[in-house]
Amino acid sequence: MPRCSEKTRRIQRGLVCDLGRIERSGRHLLALINDVLDLSKIEAGRMELHPETLRLDELLAEVVGHVRPMMDAGGNDFVVHDLSGVQEVVADRVRVKQVLLNMLSNAAKFTEGGRVDLSVSNDVRDGREVLVFDTTDTGIGIGAAEMAKLFRPFVQGERRPGAQTEGTGLGLVLSRRFAEMMGGQVRAASEPEVGSTFTFELPMRPAELQLDDGMWHRVQEAQARGRPVALCVAESEQEIDVLGRRLGQEGILAVPCRDGQQALALVRRLRPELLFADVRAHGIDGRDLLWQVREDPTLLDVAVVLCSSGGSLSLPSVPRVATLRKPVESVALQGVVRLLLQGAHPARQAG
Repeated sequence: MPRCSEKTRRIQRGLVCDLGRIERSGRHLLALINDVLDLSKIEAGRMELHPETLRLDELLAEVVGHVRPMMDAGGNDFVVHDLSGVQEVVADRVRVKQVLLNMLSNAAKFTEGGRVDLSVSNDVRDGREVLVFDTTDTGIGIGAAEMAKLFRPFVQGERRPGAQTEGTGLGLVLSRRFAEMMGGQVRAASEPEVGSTFTFELPMRPAELQLDDGMWHRVQEAQARGRPVALCVAESEQEIDVLGRRLGQEGILAVPCRDGQQALALVRRLRPELLFADVRAHGIDGRDLLWQVREDPTLLDVAVVLCSSGGSLSLPSVPRVATLRKPVESVALQGVVRLLLQGAHPARQAG
């Protein structure tokens, strides 16, 4: 059998390298397409979750097994601390793994010859039990300018020296959206040249969206006919009923919500024209809900009205926001609603 010449071997090695680059590019393109599709589904309100009972130890073993080679490749010590004492959690397996893998793979990308810790604990937030996953690294850290745009689509941080450019710039955006869809949150803290900590809070049981089939049908029918929809978030059923009747007189369909923890998920699902939020709604302050809505670029068209029984509220310098004093008077409500639906920015508190 004839032996290959040195020139032939060089050509073969070059082809192998080229094929490797083509494969990596293909995988990157596929990941980008999948992330874009996921983000599009979320923004269109068509992303569905599939909760199931998960064993926490099995979930962590899957995640650790996947990221361990990445940690080893960067010469990083990788340590897992499960301090939760929790055996099971009800959540969407695929999406929980996606969030954890994204946080850990980011830690591996931005850390070399250092340490990455995954700590799991449990806590109570607003009366609900949550699992808290903290990913802490000793990597290059994130500056204030980068931190401000960290959760924007297609934004990538600076790589450690010598690292290859990877990722789609959508991982953290999707992680935060998935966490919020599951009733949790993702947040970050970092210091340049010191390291970063990413935190994922996950409710141990999913919060059901308390809308019956009849209300869903009425919402769909109203939106099909171009009738405005308002989500009304308040603790008192009587307040919601009164507000609903007065909005009905303005031709607006009122959707009740007595649990502030569900409000953000309902806003994303319904995409209402108006959101009325009591500053003392159960589970969340209306002002916090306002900022959560305004931080989501897909919800910029939702006008927000904060309702308070106290003194005057300072009006945030963000578009399409108004305040009303309780009990809400028909004339004041009518004026604010008409201004907001026209896209105006009311400049004073009505009462």
